[in-house]
Amino acid sequence: MSEILESLRQKTRPIHEKLEQVVDVFTAAKDIESYGKLLKGFYRFYLAYETSLNNSLLLEYGFDYEKRRKLPLLIKDLDSLGVDTGDVVAVENGLLPDLENPDSAFGSLYVVEGATLGGQVISRQLNEKFQIGKDNGAAFFTNYGSNARQMWLDFVEALTKYSRLSTSNTEVIVDSAITTFDAFGQIVGGRKITNPNNFNERISSFTN
Repeated sequence: MSEILESLRQKTRPIHEKLEQVVDVFTAAKDIESYGKLLKGFYRFYLAYETSLNNSLLLEYGFDYEKRRKLPLLIKDLDSLGVDTGDVVAVENGLLPDLENPDSAFGSLYVVEGATLGGQVISRQLNEKFQIGKDNGAAFFTNYGSNARQMWLDFVEALTKYSRLSTSNTEVIVDSAITTFDAFGQIVGGRKITNPNNFNERISSFTN
């Protein structure tokens, strides 16, 4: 395991574990309606995230996010489920890290790309529970399909190469990952999760 990956895993583990409790797909998706509301929260996150992410900047460091975009998959799912996104509120400034900064961009991608690894398990559960798949409501969680592991390894390779540049800053990379986990909690789960005093609060909504 590369030094940067080990550092990210160790230093983000506490907030990552909290986020998994705040945004628990299996608990949140009690029925198809609540599943749609959850997807709407993901849509809100990725609308802000993918609009702000500078892929041209990433290409300079050998990583292409274009083929990895999640927003088209979410739009497809929400359309399949008949969920209106016209009332989605824009994410407030400052919630996401500075995605024009390459350190911050790679740190945030550790969260975004890492989230795809559990997609296969989630998509199978959704199929069993709601009889939906990649063509009728679960394209987002199906995502890379059987290529998920290789897509992750390709990202890790790019991240590792970037982290070894003299201009990279490990502290900023890690801080950005933590900020992204917290943004996920606020935007999708409806609650800030970096403050341990608020950890046992009830999740108020999935769409804020």
